[in-house]
Amino acid sequence: MLGTVASSESAACRWVAPPFARVLDNTRLPDLHARPDYSPDPPPNVLPTPAPYSWNPVFPIDRAGRIHDRSDGAVSSIVTISGGGCAPAHVAVLVYGDGFRPQRGLAISYGQSNTHDELSDGNGDFSTVTAHAEVEAPLRLRGVWISTDFRSVGYRHVAGEVTDVGGATQTFRPAFDVRDDSIEIRSGYALQRFGPVLELAYLNAATNAYRPGVSGTGIAAEVPPALGEALSAFGAFSYYPNLTGGGVAYGAVRYRFGGVLSLAPVFGQPYYLELSYLGDHRWNRSNAPSAISYRSVMLGIGYRFGGIP
Repeated sequence: MLGTVASSESAACRWVAPPFARVLDNTRLPDLHARPDYSPDPPPNVLPTPAPYSWNPVFPIDRAGRIHDRSDGAVSSIVTISGGGCAPAHVAVLVYGDGFRPQRGLAISYGQSNTHDELSDGNGDFSTVTAHAEVEAPLRLRGVWISTDFRSVGYRHVAGEVTDVGGATQTFRPAFDVRDDSIEIRSGYALQRFGPVLELAYLNAATNAYRPGVSGTGIAAEVPPALGEALSAFGAFSYYPNLTGGGVAYGAVRYRFGGVLSLAPVFGQPYYLELSYLGDHRWNRSNAPSAISYRSVMLGIGYRFGGIP
């Protein structure tokens, strides 16, 4: 990147360009007065000239003095060449990274559920599994977030009479293990780094219980965890005005709150522990046998993609 510039005329006019480099992360750039003297023309030929000159390539810079030409932690550079006559030429290279590293993590959790629905009055056990992931700046779109949340809630239905969908008849159901599986996808824009993020959401929920699966769209807001910190908190809340399927309809809210503890200082890798409290509450809008309510306390482990910040 840096080297020696030599004159073809004489050894006395050979120019030596001492290398000079600085790396600035999360630092405001100084005022370099970096207006391209020769742009859009090609840069000057680096041979001895009668008078000193300087050249700065074109580079994007915002009003706060930050370069945003690239995302994903990529580096921008500014080259300044100055000199003249047979004096030494000075080449300065400023290597600048604005410190932006997208947050992209995946966590898997396990814990206990507490369930209330037409099959259960508070039954639950340690058979709930969740997985969620956050992706910041997909396709280098800063400020954009995409989140996914998968939940598989398990509990035991005891034997007894159950009212069928529509409330027409009651039948006897034997005891069996129930599992409610749901996947939620949220996408939105962060009002500031690490939230709050305002989102549109989609939910699809299915079960092996005696009721149909439902799906629908809603709105959401979340504060993602700051995975680069030793300890951080997070929260997400979703509202679905109308989930439908199989002739039934529910309204619903979902939430997940908790904290993250970085394990990077221990293992030297970007793993983290996560403790969370989550819920899913659906109420009857039409023809549903009853309201549904899940609450779970979860402990999980996650991994931040992109390395240790």
